[in-house]
Amino acid sequence: MQTLTSTVNAGYPVAGSVAFRNVVDYLARNLCIIFVPPLEGERLLGLLGHIRDHFTVACAADKSDFGHYFRTLYHLIEFVDKSSIKDKAYYVGLVRAQLSTDEIALIFYNGLSEQGWGFKLLIERYALLKNWRMQEAFQAHKCLYADEAYGD
Repeated sequence: MQTLTSTVNAGYPVAGSVAFRNVVDYLARNLCIIFVPPLEGERLLGLLGHIRDHFTVACAADKSDFGHYFRTLYHLIEFVDKSSIKDKAYYVGLVRAQLSTDEIALIFYNGLSEQGWGFKLLIERYALLKNWRMQEAFQAHKCLYADEAYGD
């Protein structure tokens, strides 16, 4: 199994859960945007552009291993979604139970990225953000997903 690495924050490669933590810390510092909903039109596009830019720096850079991680997770959830099993939410819940708070934070922003836009639909359909202990820095972005994504 491949170990995730990141150079964001540390300036040198870090691996495993520390890589997730470093990226979440980077995003918290750079995406701490406060706004009053509803966010529409150009303001929404501007925010999404800002989010995508920082997510790309943190997770989609040439030397990042996160793309492989997100693609694997997406295809796993998509497999369950397209299967003929009856209780799909149960099996996706088993996957969700394995995710750390930092992993869920990055899944949140991956779903807003250009590469992860298709994943956003599955995130909402299967409440992949349920029970996420969202940092205050990210609270203002919660409205970028349907309530179903949080299990509401």
